[in-house]
Amino acid sequence: MSGTHGNGFVVLVAVLAFACGVVACVATLWAFDAGAAVGPSVRRDRLVALRPGMSETEVVALVGWPLCRRPVVLGREDRMAWLYTRPGLFGSGLEVTLVIEQERLDGIYVEDSDLLVYRCDRQGCLDAQRELRFRLP
Repeated sequence: MSGTHGNGFVVLVAVLAFACGVVACVATLWAFDAGAAVGPSVRRDRLVALRPGMSETEVVALVGWPLCRRPVVLGREDRMAWLYTRPGLFGSGLEVTLVIEQERLDGIYVEDSDLLVYRCDRQGCLDAQRELRFRLP
């Protein structure tokens, strides 16, 4: 190959190798829920012990403080979402959200990769022995 065409071929091979490496890295991170975080006190037995109507103090005593708190509806500070997990890459992994309304627990919602796997609110709770199948210690 002549000098100009040879350099172009080398650059093309380098770009393709880099792209394949990036794709492989992202796929690996996604498979292992990279970046996901779970609060240290969040355990299955503690989550199923939570009940709507509990005070904030009772919730914190059982599962600790959330990683993050945000309003469920912007501008309404009386209804807050307490987030006990941080999903991994592309929203994969476990998501535990407690909804607090006027300083009382209103609902517990657990999703695994956007699939609801546990719910406990004023309408009732899923049977924790049969339905609660999320990945927590």
